[in-house]
Amino acid sequence: MITHSSAGFTAAGKRPSINAGPVCGKSSGVKGLAEAIILQSLEDLCTQPHRKESRKFFGKNGFRTCAEIAGIDTVEQFKILHLLGGRKNGRNSRVH
Repeated sequence: MITHSSAGFTAAGKRPSINAGPVCGKSSGVKGLAEAIILQSLEDLCTQPHRKESRKFFGKNGFRTCAEIAGIDTVEQFKILHLLGGRKNGRNSRVH
């Protein structure tokens, strides 16, 4: 039998408050998740079944959003995209 206390409720029948980390900063769990998403998308570029989804991630706001959460500044984001061939310059126009 599940009682309020065994289901995560206090004696008053309310859920206890959860500390989600700093209000202004980013918790290490969220930062770690954003980093993991970026790394998985990098890996997915190498596998045919997921390549299209990964290209969309890096070509749209998904990468930028995750990179900002992970604490990667704009210059580093550009470097990563350039290494992937997602940005064109006068010398190189590779597209993965």
